[in-house]
Amino acid sequence: MQLTNYSAIDLRHGSAKVLNDRDHMIRRIQTGDRLIRTSDDPGAVAVANKLGVENRQRSAMRENLQNARTYLEMQGIGLQKVHDVYERMSVLATRSLDVTLTDQDREDLDVEFQELTVDLDRILREKFNGVRLFNQNVKCGGVQNIPLGELNLTSASKPAGVSHAVRSQTLDVQAPGGTLTFRVNSGGAADSYRIYMGGQEVFSAGSAFQGPDATVPIYDDPPGFGFVQDGWKTSGSANNGDADTFKVTFGPGKPTTYEVTLGASNVGLFANQDQLVANGGVIRTADISSGSSDTNLTLQLETTTIGRIYDDVSFEPQSEDATVTLDENGATMTMTAKGFSTMSGYDIKTAANAEVALAKILGDDHHVGEADCVLYERLGAVRSEASRLDAEINKLADDLVSGEAAQGRVADLDYAQEMTRFATNTMQLNVMTSSMATANRATDVLMPLTTQQYNSAVTQRFQLF
Repeated sequence: MQLTNYSAIDLRHGSAKVLNDRDHMIRRIQTGDRLIRTSDDPGAVAVANKLGVENRQRSAMRENLQNARTYLEMQGIGLQKVHDVYERMSVLATRSLDVTLTDQDREDLDVEFQELTVDLDRILREKFNGVRLFNQNVKCGGVQNIPLGELNLTSASKPAGVSHAVRSQTLDVQAPGGTLTFRVNSGGAADSYRIYMGGQEVFSAGSAFQGPDATVPIYDDPPGFGFVQDGWKTSGSANNGDADTFKVTFGPGKPTTYEVTLGASNVGLFANQDQLVANGGVIRTADISSGSSDTNLTLQLETTTIGRIYDDVSFEPQSEDATVTLDENGATMTMTAKGFSTMSGYDIKTAANAEVALAKILGDDHHVGEADCVLYERLGAVRSEASRLDAEINKLADDLVSGEAAQGRVADLDYAQEMTRFATNTMQLNVMTSSMATANRATDVLMPLTTQQYNSAVTQRFQLF
């Protein structure tokens, strides 16, 4: 007689499924996430994961912008202190102009003036989270026109009887690198045009300088060195030919690059001369070492005939700005580098020195004063950039709320519906538990009866014998 209890087996399998569903429901109720397993809803899982990544990016981006906003706030506090120091310095310098003061009185005023320069230097070196708030190489002013003097060696200006001449001009451009643009005219005889930064040659249209010091303003027929004839040529002569334009970019830790724009009559006249020496041209470049802070720029002309660097030279300091990423789509904004003068090297020990210091602080007909530069340019930039960051932070916060709501609609659990399912599952489990008990009892009843019937049949068989 077959005793397999199919009802109990079916109930056991059903109970296992109900228990598995129950465990799954409990996990969803505990976590609040309806997508516990990928198999729950593969499409929804993919969408929820994508939205989750976007939301985490927005959250990290928002934190970055908040840090940048705090950085700007610290810059603003520092610059306001600088402006206050400038105001006090201007008062001291003005008092030093008093004709009734003695030299000792001015010496006493200068003691405080020098202490204020120390304060400015301390502020310049302040850091936020290990990052300097201010850049010592950034000064007030943007593109500078460099005044030229003796860099015009045409027939009218070159000394009579001089065959080999060198003219150099050195200027503190208040930045360790940038872009220098200048126009030259040589004529058919080659001249050399060179740029030095802190005494290091960074660009030369022609041979290397053979002399001892490239910053010396004037060499006329120098006895100690000669001129290598492999320089730059133009059409006509330096008196009347078309000019070529050099645009050279250089800076610490950056490759030196250049562009050449040929004058109309010079195009195609001297093949490949605008290439590097290695490529058959006459151009040589060198890179400034990383960390260099020298701001003295020298522009040099060397010729054995006549040559000219025109007076419309311009220098644009290199950008020390920082680029801030605003959102997950890659939008950016620029935070300009900010710096100021520490007034190092100035004093008010004499009335003349006080006038120089006062002109530096308050400005004159030739340049903007440091006080106005800090107040209008530097603090103005801080306010503008902070306002932009505030708007972007608020936008990211709104986007984050919307993104989290969208992710919630896809992934969050409907507690009311899930609790209803859980109650149903509990009822099913209770019914199956009861049914399992009944099915098992049926087996317990049938087993003795079957055993008795079998024993009786065996006894009868033995009795026949």
